[in-house]
Amino acid sequence: MKKNLLFLDGMRALMAINVILCHFVCVYFPEMYFPEKVGTLNLFATTPLNVLVNGNVAVVFFFALTGFLVGRSVFIEKNNDISIIDKLKTRYIRLLPLVIVATLFTFVTMQTGLQYHLSITSEYVNTSFLHSYCNFEPTLINLISHSIFWPFVDFSAYIGPFWTIKYELWGYIIVLITATCIKRQKSREWIYLFVIVVMAICLDSYYCIFIMGLFVADLCFNTNPSFLKNVYQK
Repeated sequence: MKKNLLFLDGMRALMAINVILCHFVCVYFPEMYFPEKVGTLNLFATTPLNVLVNGNVAVVFFFALTGFLVGRSVFIEKNNDISIIDKLKTRYIRLLPLVIVATLFTFVTMQTGLQYHLSITSEYVNTSFLHSYCNFEPTLINLISHSIFWPFVDFSAYIGPFWTIKYELWGYIIVLITATCIKRQKSREWIYLFVIVVMAICLDSYYCIFIMGLFVADLCFNTNPSFLKNVYQK
């Protein structure tokens, strides 16, 4: 089964490249990303080719992939000794090193005066999101709080793209609990619809993407005969 999912690593690489291109374009060629900066037809900003430089595409993929992989682990796992709490701790610990290293690196570059993005993006201050990155006085307390706490519950003042960390943690929690609760329900197609609606109304539409990834995993790996299994087989 693991070999059959190796293609996902290639898709991860493509999405990572997509994110890099997105941030590069937003800084140096904003007219390729922001339609309001375009005076005439632009193939990247005003046509479907925008998908090549639009980092939101990668964000959607990674969120759906998390839902898919969590669902896969729940639907096909044979060892139920690991509790949900232990899984959540593991998820936090897995995300933590990335946040700490990146935040510490940014802290050092701020303290040593190596942050030049403000001057680079000043011309596009009205459209570029980068002018707000690291535009504050770094302190040790701020460094610690934004390394181990704030990115997981709200935002990262040091690294703008880390707004996704909160979703990767809480989206994981939502999918894990949902998958565990409905694992043995034979007719659960309506449960997915209900959860998606609740997520969209009460939380954030981004969380719906995790549930959609879980739904795809259910189609592939669900362990009980159900409407979903029949649809997938057909």
